[in-house]
Amino acid sequence: MPEKEKPALPKGLEYKRAITDYLTEIDIINKLIKKTAATHWPNVNFMKQVLLIMTVLAEFSEQANASIRECAYKAGLILTQYADTLQLTMNMSSYSLFYAAIIYCMRTLKEHIITEDSIGDSAVNLLYENYYSQLQYMVQEFCRHVKLPFTGIRKDFKTYELDIKEVCPVLKQYVTRTSKVKLEKDDWIINLEYEDVKNIFDLVFSWQV
Repeated sequence: MPEKEKPALPKGLEYKRAITDYLTEIDIINKLIKKTAATHWPNVNFMKQVLLIMTVLAEFSEQANASIRECAYKAGLILTQYADTLQLTMNMSSYSLFYAAIIYCMRTLKEHIITEDSIGDSAVNLLYENYYSQLQYMVQEFCRHVKLPFTGIRKDFKTYELDIKEVCPVLKQYVTRTSKVKLEKDDWIINLEYEDVKNIFDLVFSWQV
């Protein structure tokens, strides 16, 4: 994330201290896990024999991952900064589902400037490079209102109204032709129905299979 788009921390607090404090609270929870594990495996050495797996964002650099490890060490989760008892794994689920949503839309719209074959040069990548904060916000909104509440049961589903003007206004400049005419007519609002979301999930599952 560009420096100008990073949220400000309270005076006197830097990001590594904030992460370390957060992980320290997790370690308090871990004490219960350690106690429970000890009742089943009395001789287990938690710090040496238990593997901790922590998810990080897919776009994290090696430097960012190293910072996470440093904070985990300071929080007392691992014995050394590069202990092999901590494994960092990329959390791709949110972006996978989000990309699936985009591909689904491209398959549905017959006249769109972006084709499935040109996904590498798509609006998503342009947003990532030039408007990262808006893309991140759109992904978070998609997960909060669509991904997480979705149970796969039709009666549980409520139509989600995606307002492009509110969630990601810069996206409007990448929409052309028939799609633009239709969205302008709909005041840049897209309604996601049950079948739409189910098809998006099905597309993700087909990738993983």
